[in-house]
Amino acid sequence: MKKIITLIVCVLSLILTLGCTKKTNSNTTTKKPVESSSITIKPTNGSSSTTKKNETTKALVDTTKKEETTTTKKSEPVYKVIDETHLLFGSYPQSLVEDDSLLSTLNSKYSNKNEWTSFEDYWYGVEEVDTYKYIDVVEGDNKYRGFTYEYARPYCVGDDSSYLKDYGYAEENGTYWFKWEPIKWIILNNSGNNKDDYLLVSELIIDAQNYELNDGKNTYAHGGDTGYASDYALSYIRNWLITSFYNTAFTEAEKEIILAKTVNLTKLTLNNPDTNQFGSNEVIKDKVFLLSYADINNTHYFETSDDLFDEATDYTLVNGGSYYSEGSYHCYWLRSPESEDTVTIVDAYSYAYGVNTLLINGVRPAIYIDITNN
Repeated sequence: MKKIITLIVCVLSLILTLGCTKKTNSNTTTKKPVESSSITIKPTNGSSSTTKKNETTKALVDTTKKEETTTTKKSEPVYKVIDETHLLFGSYPQSLVEDDSLLSTLNSKYSNKNEWTSFEDYWYGVEEVDTYKYIDVVEGDNKYRGFTYEYARPYCVGDDSSYLKDYGYAEENGTYWFKWEPIKWIILNNSGNNKDDYLLVSELIIDAQNYELNDGKNTYAHGGDTGYASDYALSYIRNWLITSFYNTAFTEAEKEIILAKTVNLTKLTLNNPDTNQFGSNEVIKDKVFLLSYADINNTHYFETSDDLFDEATDYTLVNGGSYYSEGSYHCYWLRSPESEDTVTIVDAYSYAYGVNTLLINGVRPAIYIDITNN
């Protein structure tokens, strides 16, 4: 009996042992390897969670896109440097169109002169200006200016005579076309105050204008101010330079680098400054101006008088040219007065002396440009 009881106890112990082992095995899980991409960053702003790797990549992409968006491509210069002393800047009608096929096309397409523009807003105060008209057109890759007139422009206010026949243009009922071309400038010097400010003067005589339109005292210009006909501050030619020429020759982008500079009108700029009483104390600041007598005698600008010789464009000649020429050389205005109604010119032999303000002579504009933005 005792042996039977012992056997029963052993069986029960064996059953309990097997049951505990099975329970322990059922609570055990297999440990899986952790993948790095499954590590997440706890959201802090309510957004969905993303992996740390993806978050870093996204940040780099966003930074690159931001840089691409905020980085502005550097603009090309609005001028073109040719060499150490010359550059191209702005544009203006210059060369006569002589190709028969092109002339035929232009004259045919733009034959209605009623669609052309009067020079009344370009030549201020010129009598019978409506007999002179122009039109600017684009044909192919180039721009052209048509110039038409009933009577050739007289060489002097109040006179019917003209130089145009001497230059090969008709004296009556003329129509000509001129190609717009870049203006070539001579780099005279920098301003001395800023190494990025450069004084330029046109290499060619690019237009022809009267200095003044009235004899003696004038009261029509600049709000009715009274002054001598030789007074540059009140002159017709100054008004033409800072309005008509400036707005015609330069784009808005080009205007941004042209500087307004003080234009010296004192005796220091005059021909015969010791005896000349027509200097001015008036201070004017212009973006376009004429050189002075002092400028042409500045050896930093012009080493010798031979550097003062200048040729004129075809467009200059059809506008009246100059009162005196020698071969291809012509006269051009300076801003320096010599008397109450005479102003200094440089003639075809590079001599400087005074002539009447009512004459038509060549124009060589001068400007300062700032190259820092280009």
